[in-house]
Amino acid sequence: MAKMAVLGAGMMGTATAAHLARRGHEVNLCGTELDKDIIDALRKGKEHPTLHSPVPDNIRLFQATELEEATDKRKTVIIAVIS
Repeated sequence: MAKMAVLGAGMMGTATAAHLARRGHEVNLCGTELDKDIIDALRKGKEHPTLHSPVPDNIRLFQATELEEATDKRKTVIIAVIS
């Protein structure tokens, strides 16, 4: 399956990442500066604050400061942030 990164851990980005991960893709989810608390909560196994569900275990989680690592060797990068 494809190696992907989703940028933005809001409702849209996280839902997209979860869908792709459940389909067997290797997904990195990278939050923006506004998503720090969301990524922290998900790393602790808590639910996403607006989706009210945890993310699949096979999603790798990254803070905005880890963007380079999150996108390294990814063939597809999906940008899911507010414009």
